[in-house]
Amino acid sequence: MNEMVRHKDLDLIKPPDYSFMDLEGYLARGYRLHCPEPRNAPILATRGCPYRCAFCTAPIMNGTLVRKHSIPYLTALIRKLYDGHGIRWFNLVDDNFTFDTVFARAFCEAVIAMKLKGAGFGTPNGIRMQKGDPELWRLMKRAGWKSVVIAPESGSPATLARMRKDFDLSVLPRVVREMKEAGLVVQAFFIIGYPGETRADLEMTLKTARDTGFDFFYLNNFTPLPGTPVYDELVAAGEIADGLLPAAFSDGVRTYTPATLKGVNFPLIVLRAYAGLAVRHPLRFLRMLKFFNLRLILIKLLLNIARSLGLLRKQAPAGRHMQG
Repeated sequence: MNEMVRHKDLDLIKPPDYSFMDLEGYLARGYRLHCPEPRNAPILATRGCPYRCAFCTAPIMNGTLVRKHSIPYLTALIRKLYDGHGIRWFNLVDDNFTFDTVFARAFCEAVIAMKLKGAGFGTPNGIRMQKGDPELWRLMKRAGWKSVVIAPESGSPATLARMRKDFDLSVLPRVVREMKEAGLVVQAFFIIGYPGETRADLEMTLKTARDTGFDFFYLNNFTPLPGTPVYDELVAAGEIADGLLPAAFSDGVRTYTPATLKGVNFPLIVLRAYAGLAVRHPLRFLRMLKFFNLRLILIKLLLNIARSLGLLRKQAPAGRHMQG
């Protein structure tokens, strides 16, 4: 296997050729990632992740050193997409866009200075809550962010410790409040069914998702990703076979369920949580629909309903995911 090359100077990497990627073909098929604008495209401003989350492949793929493109490189790329491709929404698919808050502020200020009529920005992979402040949230709003995605991942301190998330839940209400005061819609990622998680842990996560004031939240099924620490730990413990490949994490199917949560109807839990959000905050729920491809939402909704009723498998058959 060839050694992976990770440039410290990201500007050495040529700008992506979106025509070669067939961006228009993706858009024609409804490509959208947490954004309200059909004419959208992904860009990378930074690469690398210094955190140690046991479930995540980001440090493996992009290294632990956070590197950044220069602001002129990024504004030129945005201008090319805006003028040449008619893109009106730019998704920074970085893992740590706000890691360097000085850089993040400089990016926002540069975008504001460009005066791109009708342009919006998003960070759909999520941002680290501890890496930001009210000034940055306000700048992001002025630069074109309508929404931010954060990733508490769990409402249980014990589960967070097992995840090696290194996150203090006590800061969550304050950060969410500050983001909303800046005029941002706040979405949150949670993982359910993590190894060692108990029913009490799961209830803590559901309570956190329900009571923190998120405009929307995602309850994603844990799936062990090859190469991650938790995957290796599960293989070593004999809980999964080496070669297990992930399935979709939001259509109600699981590739792994901990013994502590055997028999739990995960699709039903997810459906009840979303239904509760819709009943308690109908305007929030309806507002969020414009951020998604409605056809995709309908498909996933039907899959979860079918699996909650036992009409489809909830646990992926192991053979389907094994490499021979």
